[in-house]
Amino acid sequence: MSDISLVAEGLRSIERWASADPALPPPRVTAQEVLSLSSPQCPHISALLCSQFDLEVPYLDITGSPQCGAARLLIPHEAALPLPLVAAMHYELGPEGAVPYLAQHWAVLTTRQGLVAAGDSVNFNAALVSLARLMPFVERSKIALMGGSAGGYVSLMVAADAFPLAGIVPFVPPLNLAYTMAYLHHAAEVSGCPDSFPTDPEGWREFSRQLPVPVVCFVQSIFQDLEALLGPYGPNADNWRRASPIALWRLVTCPVLLGYSTADVLVPMQQLDARHVRHPDLAQWPPGYSFDFDVVLPQRAGPDSLAEVLDSDSAATFVVPVPDDLPTVWEDDPGGLPLSIELPFAADRRVSVVILDEGPPEPRATHTKYRFAPSHLQFLRHCLAKPLNPASLTRAKLERLMMRVLGQEPDGLLDCRGPEPKPLRRRSSPQMEKADVLLGLKAYLETSDACRETLTALYAQLPPALRALDEPGTPFESDPQANLARMLENLGLPVA
Repeated sequence: MSDISLVAEGLRSIERWASADPALPPPRVTAQEVLSLSSPQCPHISALLCSQFDLEVPYLDITGSPQCGAARLLIPHEAALPLPLVAAMHYELGPEGAVPYLAQHWAVLTTRQGLVAAGDSVNFNAALVSLARLMPFVERSKIALMGGSAGGYVSLMVAADAFPLAGIVPFVPPLNLAYTMAYLHHAAEVSGCPDSFPTDPEGWREFSRQLPVPVVCFVQSIFQDLEALLGPYGPNADNWRRASPIALWRLVTCPVLLGYSTADVLVPMQQLDARHVRHPDLAQWPPGYSFDFDVVLPQRAGPDSLAEVLDSDSAATFVVPVPDDLPTVWEDDPGGLPLSIELPFAADRRVSVVILDEGPPEPRATHTKYRFAPSHLQFLRHCLAKPLNPASLTRAKLERLMMRVLGQEPDGLLDCRGPEPKPLRRRSSPQMEKADVLLGLKAYLETSDACRETLTALYAQLPPALRALDEPGTPFESDPQANLARMLENLGLPVA
């Protein structure tokens, strides 16, 4: 049987196993085809052969109702199984954009479903990662996440629950969600953004020339959707805090490469680290325009910036100057490939923060001021080549995983749509949650003796209410490997 046949059979085995789940329909392959790909990013590759599997992936939405979303799985033909997997969060990654990763002999999994970032998108993308963990042809300790803007936000929110992950690459993610959305709301108001505008590329390009800060008008629907979901900022400050990555940072225990631009008009630097903010000349902006926390979000809860919660001993910061002779994003595209900037990272630190210094924001900028292409390929190569760090499992992380097994919802998040707030659901079905946690712990435990010892010691410290893996007369820590194997067998997993 060929490797691609093994992939197809592995996906069918997941469908058969998941069909017994009373809470969700099983995932399905809706189409399969062979692609011959090339990309300007990889000029040395003329025809990369891969198989594309179109997937229908079930998940529970934020109300707890079963839904299905579309996804795509790409498998390079020359890769030996099992293989690492890179998952693109929230925004679809097209086949051409996947070529640099496929060329490394990695599988690529991407969403094809547009959903509200802090709402159903977190649930659906978490379901994608759980599905990847079920795949028998994927190395379960070598799964990495990536995403930009809202995709970076979703990658961080998913990473707070997922375990283990080889690494994540969030680029310009909202870290303080309340600040980001309140700032965009403020910016749209003082900029006089119209209620409607052309959304086709050519129509928008012409229309945007009339706007003082075009990009904040383009994203109005995003903050409107989130305000409806999480409620007004001041009275619901704690709800917004719980929905922000900085509130969950201690649960993101994998290697992180975090990129930000000093010129970002959509996700301002203030929420990362005030020491690296490049203050603009506000005379160039609409009257009253501000990036300051106290102006755009006077009522708030918790820390303002990542710098306030980041452990400096585990992090390294790099400031990378961006050449100021590059074309700006508001000029007509000159064609050709933009300058590629490889993001540096510290191999001996868990978190690498890269600040792309483009000077201060300007009104017609977007996430960046200049046209360039940040690359994280070297970081992913590093993360996907090395074994898991035993320290990636912490007491807080293990408690979070046990909450998943027990079906406990995290953090008391509220859905503020409707006359009365109601709980905002994050958990999938009991069967899927338990399978994902057990497979993840199995991959971690099998990495090294140090990982096994860490799991054993941390589990022994859990309070009785969170000892979700104990069985009658058998404490889990008595023999974690044998107990995990038995629990997986009891779940009937064909991939255990």
